[in-house]
Amino acid sequence: MKIKIPHIQLRLTLKEVHLLEFIFVLVVFVVFVRFGVFRFVLNIMEYILHVVESLIFRLLSCLEEFMIRLFHYFK
Repeated sequence: MKIKIPHIQLRLTLKEVHLLEFIFVLVVFVVFVRFGVFRFVLNIMEYILHVVESLIFRLLSCLEEFMIRLFHYFK
């Protein structure tokens, strides 16, 4: 695999590319954990899940109310 960077050309095998990707992901993960960004991202994801969950429950309650009214209408 050939990676083109201006004035620098690297010829890396696929194994070396995977190793570089693994090291990059590991470094990013360590930095996230060290500076508390990981916990911040988890809190944001938890908030988003909570909002989605409440929306789903609201939609289900509206659907339930609609089905009850429909049942009484055709009764």
